[in-house]
Amino acid sequence: MIDLLIAPKPLKLAQNKICYQVWMGEALLLPSSTDPEFEACRVLKELGYKGKIRTWRLGSPYPALLIPIEWGAERATVNRSRVGPVIEKYRPFDSSRMR
Repeated sequence: MIDLLIAPKPLKLAQNKICYQVWMGEALLLPSSTDPEFEACRVLKELGYKGKIRTWRLGSPYPALLIPIEWGAERATVNRSRVGPVIEKYRPFDSSRMR
């Protein structure tokens, strides 16, 4: 099991979302993310890690989330205007659609 610390990045907003840093021990895994748990899973999977992650929020005595890396790597949190945040299948950003 891999423990990750999810910490708010001070004074950083992206499209009205809070940015977070993800730490794995003393190593900074993600310097800035608006979807830290699932993005961390994608990074860990790419680095060859398997198993589960357990995420911790700064100052909390209890874990926030426990998920398999492979499952989390295929998910993303998406904000829907009618229902709020939902977990959906991850789809990489397609820059070719920006024309």
